Amino acid sequence: MLMALKNQLKRGIWLGLILLTLGITLSVVFNPYTNLNIQTLTIINKNQEKIVGKLYTPKMAKVPLPVVILCHGITNSKQHSHLLAVEFARSGLAAIAFDFGGFGESYSLEKSKNLLEQLSVTTQEDTQAIFDYIQTNNRLFDLNKIAIVGHSMGGNTALIFSQNHPNIKSTVSLSFGSEVNHNFPSNLLFAVGLYEELNPIRQLKEVFKSALPSQVECNYMEICGDFASGTARQFLISPTADHFTAPFDPYLIEKIILWTIKALNLTNTQVLSLKIHSFIIAQLCVFIGSLIWGIHCLYNKPLWSRSLGILILILWLSSNSKILDADWSSLVIYFLAILLFLTNYANQNKHLFIKKIKIASLYVGLFLTIIFIITVFSNIPEIVSRPHYLIDLPRFFIQFVFFISYNFILKIRLVLTPNYSYSLSISWLFGILLMIETLFPTKILNFLEFISISIINWLRQPFRLGLGRLSRQEGITLALLGIVLTIIIIIRWREGLLREALEMPNIFGILLIKTVFLPIFLIVSTLRSRWFHHLEASV
Repeated sequence: MLMALKNQLKRGIWLGLILLTLGITLSVVFNPYTNLNIQTLTIINKNQEKIVGKLYTPKMAKVPLPVVILCHGITNSKQHSHLLAVEFARSGLAAIAFDFGGFGESYSLEKSKNLLEQLSVTTQEDTQAIFDYIQTNNRLFDLNKIAIVGHSMGGNTALIFSQNHPNIKSTVSLSFGSEVNHNFPSNLLFAVGLYEELNPIRQLKEVFKSALPSQVECNYMEICGDFASGTARQFLISPTADHFTAPFDPYLIEKIILWTIKALNLTNTQVLSLKIHSFIIAQLCVFIGSLIWGIHCLYNKPLWSRSLGILILILWLSSNSKILDADWSSLVIYFLAILLFLTNYANQNKHLFIKKIKIASLYVGLFLTIIFIITVFSNIPEIVSRPHYLIDLPRFFIQFVFFISYNFILKIRLVLTPNYSYSLSISWLFGILLMIETLFPTKILNFLEFISISIINWLRQPFRLGLGRLSRQEGITLALLGIVLTIIIIIRWREGLLREALEMPNIFGILLIKTVFLPIFLIVSTLRSRWFHHLEASV
């Protein structure tokens, strides 16, 4: 067994070296930031509240620049617009991605009030503040070439805002539709993923019809109207996106940039081949390769691994003292924190570490695959109407796994480090986790392992009516699940999201089936199947 472990570690070292080499090479080749400037902005709205954003501009382009306002969706942040902003800047346009109030690094909303009611007002006020910033910087921005792009909640914001501001020459609503007319907004693109979960395509198509003149038919995927007069309209469907991955989808990013270029009449501008996605993959290779090497170097060195906690503290203090860049420091801290957890876990489990990592990966893969299957089968009618979409299904699966993971990482970053642009603030949750792991190594991962095994064993047991007599393990598991569920319900109720959902029982019921009952049924069925037992045993 010891010899097998040494062979596995040796293969891991070579894998880490290959990933590092590949990642560094690809990072140089596909670096999208070579000719870009990225500047952090702090803009004050009319209520004297702070809005934090990022301004992306090309280095070599002549000013004034055409500019695009990027509006994120609910529970997201400006980082969800990062990929689109980078590619806009590479194509010669300025892009401003910002955090709405209540999200990211911008001001907080009142928790005692309904979230959705507040957002209906504050999103417009925040967008107006960004618009006013553009208006007061006419040396940098071309005031005759302004566009707006929004995803989900941001799409609704963009549609309403552009209808009240006729000098916005291009509007893109991604994964959302609200009432419009054939005159405003100017040059309107409705873009949606084929596997859209929250806003069914058939409903968006009906909304899109209101953007067309009466008795005018416009085939989907075709451009109708005229860009010069502002009447251009298009309903675009991506075969490789759903609601959550739409802001990252390469197909949609290319089409949105192309639409904006045409709408703003940028005759000397063209869409460049995208680099940001390849660069992220390269960075992922560097991250995993560095992680493998870090674990190898700290293996059987518990004192060295504990020192990572002290190093994280030094980095945090240095970033707040302006010695180191806060954004860069936050990324390094994430890496060191993951290395700390995994190294401690490896030192405790020794020869079982690699096996446990494989099993964990198996269950993560199972969960993502089930979510993918549900996403695909929920949109069967649209696929049946256009069978050629099936050609892109393998590509969608790869993108889905990658971008859902990327989306999850962005959300975790918001939770762990709420501020990272000017100074780095670590959330109390992140601080407690790091302190526990430094003082009591592996306690957190051991606890998560215990809970996971308890839930899996519980799901694999035969169904029985009534609770009967619960074991201590089952009691702890049920109690923790109950606490988590209660917290989620309270938070969603206070935000107004749950109340809003209950007012639409049909839609809420369908979403509940898709997102709760169906995944649970498929997970339980898979866990009880013989083929999965054999697969798990072979790992």
